[in-house]
Amino acid sequence: MEGISNFETQMRFLIACQHGNLEEVRYCLQDEDLDVNVKDPERDDQTGLISACQNGYLRVIELLLSDHRVNVNLEDRFGKTALYWSCFNGRGQAIKLLLRNEDLDLNQSSQDGWTPLMIGCWKLNFEVVIILLASKRELDIDLKNNEGKTALDIVKERRAEGRKITESEEEYNIRMKNCRIIQNSLELFQTPSSDDQPTKRPRLSCIFFFKKKRKSEN
Repeated sequence: MEGISNFETQMRFLIACQHGNLEEVRYCLQDEDLDVNVKDPERDDQTGLISACQNGYLRVIELLLSDHRVNVNLEDRFGKTALYWSCFNGRGQAIKLLLRNEDLDLNQSSQDGWTPLMIGCWKLNFEVVIILLASKRELDIDLKNNEGKTALDIVKERRAEGRKITESEEEYNIRMKNCRIIQNSLELFQTPSSDDQPTKRPRLSCIFFFKKKRKSEN
């Protein structure tokens, strides 16, 4: 790109990703010298992919993932990846796009030891949890965060919480239902403690369990 410095191109690229400007992202990617993994110091060292995933810009995400230069596992200042932020914000379609990348690490944790699965459990987003469990990727549900808690421990704690003052009865019932769905799904995939070798987990059966559970509770 004649007349435009590499720094300016990188800033244009980051801003375009942050705002979901597909054509501007496409234009910037044409520059062979562009650092597609550049981090924005003004936004906690987020990459363009992290920003796009955080905001759910699906077409931008798909375009970025089609570029072989993009590192899907890069972290921001707090050790949070594009997958982590997609799970945090409940971006189910973004997660599915990321899962197409064979280099994606589902078990990568943040600085406080939280994995994408753990944050999905804490947020009680059963769609996120089901997508991760049903993927054909290696997913370690027995990992522990810095507090020594697994994803199952986290959802059990959420289930044990009493009704909050600001929470209506309907909201409380929905939260409890989500807890049950997620806890039961995780227990289906949990590695038996009596077996030294992890068993192959029945990934797709989780989807049928989820549908059956939803139908019986509605």
